[in-house]
Amino acid sequence: MKHNQTILAAGLLPGTSDPLAARRACPARLLGILMAVFATACSPGDQPVAPPSSTPVRSAVSGATLTAVAHRNFREQLAALDSAAPGFAGVFFDDAGQLTVAVATDGFDAASVARVMEWVHEYSGPTRVVTRPNLRRVAHRYVELYGAYQSIRDHLWSGDNVVALGIEETSNKVVVGVRTATARASIAAKLPDWGVSADMVRFEQRDAALGETTLNQTFRPARGGLMINNQDNNPCTLGFNVYNWNTGIGGSSPLYFFTAGHCSGTWGQPPAQTIYYQPGNSPTGSRVGVEYATVPVHSGGYCPSGHSPCMDADVLVVQYDDTVSVHYGAVANVDASKNITGYFNVQGTTTGAFVGQVVTMVGQVSGKSTATVRQTCMDQLVSGPAGAYWILCQDSADYSSTGGDSGSPVFIPYTPGNPYTPAIVGIHSSVSTSTGHKWYTPISQIDFVFGGAYYYW
Repeated sequence: MKHNQTILAAGLLPGTSDPLAARRACPARLLGILMAVFATACSPGDQPVAPPSSTPVRSAVSGATLTAVAHRNFREQLAALDSAAPGFAGVFFDDAGQLTVAVATDGFDAASVARVMEWVHEYSGPTRVVTRPNLRRVAHRYVELYGAYQSIRDHLWSGDNVVALGIEETSNKVVVGVRTATARASIAAKLPDWGVSADMVRFEQRDAALGETTLNQTFRPARGGLMINNQDNNPCTLGFNVYNWNTGIGGSSPLYFFTAGHCSGTWGQPPAQTIYYQPGNSPTGSRVGVEYATVPVHSGGYCPSGHSPCMDADVLVVQYDDTVSVHYGAVANVDASKNITGYFNVQGTTTGAFVGQVVTMVGQVSGKSTATVRQTCMDQLVSGPAGAYWILCQDSADYSSTGGDSGSPVFIPYTPGNPYTPAIVGIHSSVSTSTGHKWYTPISQIDFVFGGAYYYW
């Protein structure tokens, strides 16, 4: 394997076999730091230290014992915060870029704010240094919204014409995406029987999201943002270059890249030895690798009621051929004509971005687009060349994208004075054509489905 790389010092922490521990180490040091020193961040010279043991938190939603590292998705983490910070209703960046904590009680004290901020630092890592947040008074606690979301999810069936479901912190409501006005009226009429107050729900009429499958020249060393294609002729975009903890880090170890799962002609099935090319499929392009890992498909109780099959992420992994020159940690930077002018060094990671944060996407069709995150952790129906699946816990942003941009890298752009940016956020998935929502799978979901197997520091 030919590599252009600068590997940051990282690896397994002493006394642990958890590959995610090294990634969590520096952010974990922030846990327990009080509001007076929230602006302190991990310095580049900090040595990794073992993270504190996870403290179980009794969920006010279901009575289950949850921990910060055991939660399956963003929603569950926010719901569990209520037991540590009663009255918590959400966290996001407002239109002015100010971190905002929504609260549903007048008694939300400094200790509760401190507990929320501890979680914010752990979730986002050192990429965003903030001072005391603004508080916004709202009607519903997040745990109440989560209960409403669960009730709606558990009562839906396939004939309800629902294509999206999640919690929107900025509006303090559960959002239900429906195809038709008739579906909206039907579900609204059922809410009282489901134990859900109408003022907790906002409806959006929209279509199912479409995978965007249609920078465009051969370029080496390979980096994020380039056009790729496969033997099934599904053109997409190369996401992030990564290592696999199980096959080694650095040196001559194999390299891999992420792209959107629906780019595969066998989406929803185990890896099928699908061959990938850059930029086009043979004979117009050069072979770069073979499909290596896919996301399992779930059905039944794991999925929203009546909406199976489902997946936890729209992503797949391709292993590079060892003859391909690869620029690890790089995403192409381009001008308005998509001419490659350099690269973004994204050797770093953030577990997720919050509503209101700025993110950038680089796609082989749309080029570079920067915009803000609009919704987090929405369950979304996505249609691709090989079928349709509910993708759980997708985030949306209002960057520009079109057919062929699926798989594009999404990241927090460089922020002057913040050495931890750019930082990886997720992989672009799809677009809702009726609303313009652009959806990406957050990196936390990718870590979850692959058990933290991939390394991108």
